[in-house]
Amino acid sequence: MGDAAVEDSETAPRRWWAAGLFAIASFGAAGYLYVGRPRRALVAALVFLAFSIATTTALGGHLARPVVYFATFLLEGAAELFFIVDSARIALHETEFRPQPYNRNWVYSAVVAGFVLLSLFVFKPAVRTFSVESGSMAPTLMAGDYILVDGTARAPERGTLIAMALPSDPSIAYLRRVIGLPGDRVQMLNGVLQLNGAPATLTGTDMQVPGEYGTVYSETLPGGATHLVLDELQNGVSDNTALFEVPAGRYFVLGDNRDNAQDSRMREVGGVPAANIIGTVGGIYWSRDRSRIGTTPE
Repeated sequence: MGDAAVEDSETAPRRWWAAGLFAIASFGAAGYLYVGRPRRALVAALVFLAFSIATTTALGGHLARPVVYFATFLLEGAAELFFIVDSARIALHETEFRPQPYNRNWVYSAVVAGFVLLSLFVFKPAVRTFSVESGSMAPTLMAGDYILVDGTARAPERGTLIAMALPSDPSIAYLRRVIGLPGDRVQMLNGVLQLNGAPATLTGTDMQVPGEYGTVYSETLPGGATHLVLDELQNGVSDNTALFEVPAGRYFVLGDNRDNAQDSRMREVGGVPAANIIGTVGGIYWSRDRSRIGTTPE
């Protein structure tokens, strides 16, 4: 089905499978051009742009919620399926087709290439997925959790859960909690977090963490942010530290499992540059513990 064959034919039927393949590769646009429906091709392209803009801006930060994420995914998939089936249906029932100037193989290839380039380099998804593989963030995040991370947020507040690239090896991603902002002074004294000279408040709970031991506390930071932390050891090696002053452009992060986490208390991590912050943790979209699916860790 080369260009010459198209030019030589006054009435050439379209192949349904070719229409479907072009539609798969370009969210329907090239498939509709192939069967001579430029207006539908334009509509398909606009729908693609709408979905792409929505997902790259994370729908105002809501896309990291599992329900919104999967609803958007299903809507996009339904639109793509409709374009594929509709293009193939038109081709299947088209007994005669008069080629138009845009019915050229190079045009279809250019449209497909354009959509691929837009997907790879322009409309990069704002939401990424991560799996939790250790207990360093217990009891908030547990091994076996699969989470969504919103990459649109770049200036996290105290208490925010983030995904970050490890400063000493950016190919490794950690999940940690922001404790100190640029300019803050952070220290651990006898297992109690000190922030700018004021201690955090620890309140004991009766919570038990499956597969872990120790005491779960509700920790309230100076300023009001509250979350759960796990204390496995009394007088652990990281329960008393030097005073850390957070440099400009960096953040001090801790694991919620205070005795079993590599974090800013260790030289391998230190202060995390703002550029290393991948995004803020959203919801849990899957977990070994089915009761955690759909929840949003605090």
